Parts: sequence; structure tokens; C-alpha cells
Amino acid sequence: MMTLERTYPAAGQPNQLTDSIFTMLAASDMMIARLPPPQAVVDQQWLWHILLMLLGSCSVLRFLGLDIAGALLSGLMLGIAAVMMKNGMTEMGKNTVMFSVLSALNFLLDIFPLIVDLSGHISWQMQPIQAATSPDGTSKVQYTITTLATPFFDSAKGFHYNIQSLAMVTSPATMALGIYLSISAHNEIRAQAQMLLDEGMADLNNLISPEGAGSLAAAVSAVQQPDSGQQNGHIDSFQGQSHKLSAPGK
Repeated sequence: MMTLERTYPAAGQPNQLTDSIFTMLAASDMMIARLPPPQAVVDQQWLWHILLMLLGSCSVLRFLGLDIAGALLSGLMLGIAAVMMKNGMTEMGKNTVMFSVLSALNFLLDIFPLIVDLSGHISWQMQPIQAATSPDGTSKVQYTITTLATPFFDSAKGFHYNIQSLAMVTSPATMALGIYLSISAHNEIRAQAQMLLDEGMADLNNLISPEGAGSLAAAVSAVQQPDSGQQNGHIDSFQGQSHKLSAPGK
């Protein structure tokens, strides 16, 4: 009569197989941050250089248009993109999600004012036209409000006006390009990490299969098996004629 026995891990004792699977799954995000960029991302490097130039242009245009906050924001995006591009784009995997989110927020903040002002800038002027004092001493002032619509680009409005209009067009287009490039890079890097993870899971499945477990057990037994001279509990001594080595020249 043959009895089969299976050993289960005790309560509180970690299951090595489960831990290995969870470790590999948790390592996928670390792999994204550490993997070199895929070839598809490297092929878009020229587009990233164009993005850097556009971000620099936006920062300069906004500064010339006296939009200091916008210039600083574009400069911040330029710095993040430059960090992602350094060392052969090795920092790309750690920053694609953050860069895509920031690009999307900036795009939304820029596109709505552009849609409103694309048909022309609208401004209001308020001027007092009549002031009167009532018998009880209350002052009343009447104002006239004039609505002015000017073309989006107008040479008569001066340098700052046209620079601001140009920045309003350039910024959302730049942010749209940043969204596209960052999302594309993130998808390519994640696909590469997923492929490596699938290969690791396949190797793990082969290892825990009966054939793989038998091969592993045989390999471990071969490594741990003692030498023939140590099987009897003693070490064989050297046998043969000994020779004394002398120093050269003596």
C-alpha cells in the first residue's frame, strides 16, 4: 500500500510560489522605470527635440507678452522634457505619466481662451457720463460700457498684443504634441515590460510544472551530492611521490 503525502505551508508561513508571482507583478512598474526606451520611442526622438524647441518658444513668447506666470509654466514643462531626454532617454519611463497629465492640464487651460478669442479679442471700456447729487445727499454716477472687438492679429495694436496672440496659438499646439508623445512612449514602454513579464511568467510556469520540477530537483541533487571521497565520512589523502620546488636561480 502506497501513501501519498503533500505538505502545505503552515499558517503565517509565506507561500514561495505566490510570493514569486506577486513579486513579478509588482516589479512590472519598476521595470517600466528602469528599462531602456524601446526602438519605437527612440525613433520619435526628433519629435521630442521639436517639442523642446516649441516649449522654449512658448516660454519666450509669453515672457515677451508680459505673461510671467505662463512663461514660468512653459519653462517648467521644458525642464521636465529635458530631464526625460537626457542620457539617451533613459529617464523616459519614470516621467511619461506625469508629463502627459501636466500637458493635458495645460492644454485645457489654453484651448478655452483660444476658442473664445479666435474670432477676435473682446474688451470692455467703462466711462462715466453723468454725475448728480440727489436732495438727500446721495451721489449718482452713470456709466457707459463700450464693447470692443479687435482682430486676433492686429498690427495697429502693437507688439505685446500680437505676441500674446501668437503665444495663445502656439501653447495649445505644443501641449497637444506633448500629450501624444508622452502617451505613445508610455504605451511602448509598458508593452515592452509586459512582454518581459510574460516571458518570466512562462519560465516560472515551466519551472513549477512536473517536468520542470523534476529537472530542477535532479540539478539540485547533482550540485548537493558529496564527492566520492567524502561519502565514507573521511577525506582521501594524497598518494604519490612528493617534490620540493626551489626558487629560480638556486
